[in-house]
Amino acid sequence: MQDSDVTPLFRQYLGLKELHPDKLVLFQLGDFYELYRDDAVSASKILNITLTKRTYKDLVIPMAGFPVHTLDNYIPKLIKAGCKVVVCDQLESAQQAKGNLVKRGVTRVVSAGTALEELMSDFGYPKLMGICQDGDRINVAILDNLRRTFTQTSINPDEIDSVILQYEPAEIVMSNSSNVRINNGNISVQHIEGNNNEPKELIMSYLNQLGPNSNKSFSIVQDDKKSFYLDGFTIVGLEIFETQRGEGYEGTLLWAIDETQTSMGKRLLKEWLKKPLISTSEINKRHSQVDYFIQNNVTLNWTRNSLRNLSDIDR
Repeated sequence: MQDSDVTPLFRQYLGLKELHPDKLVLFQLGDFYELYRDDAVSASKILNITLTKRTYKDLVIPMAGFPVHTLDNYIPKLIKAGCKVVVCDQLESAQQAKGNLVKRGVTRVVSAGTALEELMSDFGYPKLMGICQDGDRINVAILDNLRRTFTQTSINPDEIDSVILQYEPAEIVMSNSSNVRINNGNISVQHIEGNNNEPKELIMSYLNQLGPNSNKSFSIVQDDKKSFYLDGFTIVGLEIFETQRGEGYEGTLLWAIDETQTSMGKRLLKEWLKKPLISTSEINKRHSQVDYFIQNNVTLNWTRNSLRNLSDIDR
């Protein structure tokens, strides 16, 4: 396709798409986001929106779109379908452009492991995991986008499934040369060029590839070994988070003991159940805190009532 074959507007789109060939590009045009060509075909199937077309001279270009204000409704569906999404917004109004082509630029790049706002729920939020083989050990880094931290640990190969169950990453990054096997087919796995021994560096490289606003500063947290990894058989057998009949939350251990008053508390309780303490001092500390509220019923009720009116600060 030659430049002379398309409008200046579509030429602008093609320039952005060339930078992100493996992602769906949402191109803002006034009050709508539009997708073109193969992106439009894919999005129309995933989102169940109308596939239409734009014509210019002899060109017929498949197109689909949706209103700008519905973006937060559609991005989660695209991410859950395994897509990466580039949001390309208008950077000035038509009046500011003064008859020239309106400036547009990438404002967000979203993948399964970075879609914090879009995929956060009462039961968790997406995390990004890096995995590297290091001799007879596996180095693991977990990026927590909410707390802006990296947790790093080194494990035996037979622990990898348990670590994945514990941290529940939405996306895993590995080097092209890695031979680590991921047995969970629901997790998006990305293979990239990079240092095969440093999972944190792999994640940072991947964030650089995603584009603007993805690579920010993070603090490093070493796994303190104060908890242990529950294996998959234990999690399933004890019906901690889901019943063996696949009926979801109700009937699970989490459901039975959940007296939390906020979404933040519910997420924290789930984290605690996933990571049982093994440090005697930490166990006693937690028991003492629980005992305080049991012995002080007035304080307990006041605290619960106060928390009940608290919004989800994480969001």
